[in-house]
Amino acid sequence: MTNSEKRRAHDSRRSRSILTERQIEILMMRKEGCTQKEIADRLDISRQDVSILERRALRNLSAAADAISAAARAGVACTFKLSSGTHILDAAKKVIEEADRMQIRLKSSAIGVTSMIRAAASNAIAGGVLQKEIAVTILPDGRVTMYQSEKANLNDSPEG
Repeated sequence: MTNSEKRRAHDSRRSRSILTERQIEILMMRKEGCTQKEIADRLDISRQDVSILERRALRNLSAAADAISAAARAGVACTFKLSSGTHILDAAKKVIEEADRMQIRLKSSAIGVTSMIRAAASNAIAGGVLQKEIAVTILPDGRVTMYQSEKANLNDSPEG
């Protein structure tokens, strides 16, 4: 693959994302507890730029969540929660069963679904059991999104 082909593939993936790589990087650092000043120092940008990027990222995420909710209300997406205390294999089975019920063919295998649950749960799995609730959305094209439904409020961190 030539450099221009790699760049086009990267740009294609990026254009489908609602967040820039820099916004993702900032949100991840905020989740780790970094202040905006600490992030600015690490990334060699102003604290004001960090604030702007973070605010835009949160606005984009909110718009995306609203769009998914609207799709669910319109019946074009299936949304549900995997309860805390559910074994990861039972959680994967529920995702697959919900897709079957909606007559949607998933783009992921059972192993892929299990991996997605692990990624969404992050460090909230103990002994193969979910320690936090996971929100799941199955789209009509078979794509699945998952995240911990007990989101940390990034605005609660000190500004620094």
